[in-house]
Amino acid sequence: MTDTAASFDETRKTLTVHGNTAQLALADWLISELDRTAAPPPPSAVQPYRNDRGQPEEVRVFNLLHANTPLQLQELTNVIRSLSDMQRVFPYSSLKVLVARGAAEQMRIADWLVQQLDRPPGTPPPDANATRDIPWGFKGTHTVRVFYLTHGQSPQDTQAIIGQLRTGAKIERLNPYVAQHAIAARGTADQIAAVDRLLRDLDQSSH
Repeated sequence: MTDTAASFDETRKTLTVHGNTAQLALADWLISELDRTAAPPPPSAVQPYRNDRGQPEEVRVFNLLHANTPLQLQELTNVIRSLSDMQRVFPYSSLKVLVARGAAEQMRIADWLVQQLDRPPGTPPPDANATRDIPWGFKGTHTVRVFYLTHGQSPQDTQAIIGQLRTGAKIERLNPYVAQHAIAARGTADQIAAVDRLLRDLDQSSH
């Protein structure tokens, strides 16, 4: 997370970190956020940071309320990494938190995805048709949307649907979040519209 060298002594319960002043300050902040018996309630904690190229970034600890299993934490990690292009996203199961580092726009996408998906099972989403546009790093603009399946498909059924969507809509960024029967997608406006059309036929009862 800090691009530093670190070593853990299990016997002494000590963590030794080597880095510059900014890296050590960030490591100290992270330890204060994570070395506890329970995560604090939301809102999530945010720390500004500059990477090795001097670019401003944010480090954020997302305190989750409803991602209760390692599978849910990993699926949410995969969704955020894939749809925000933010590779430094790591789950910490003991506290039910995600730790992320990236640009401010990437963090806004991550925060939006957490709001969409970290909900009690069976509760309605904030807005089932909501989207977020991503204006950086692409030719044109990509759109992020979370699609909610309505017939309680199994994880296997959901993966089969994702396979058909990738082929039919020619879209790669599709990730499941099983606890909400959701598929998170990122692509061009045409690709997202194609996913929407295809799901009307694919999202059917298996009974």
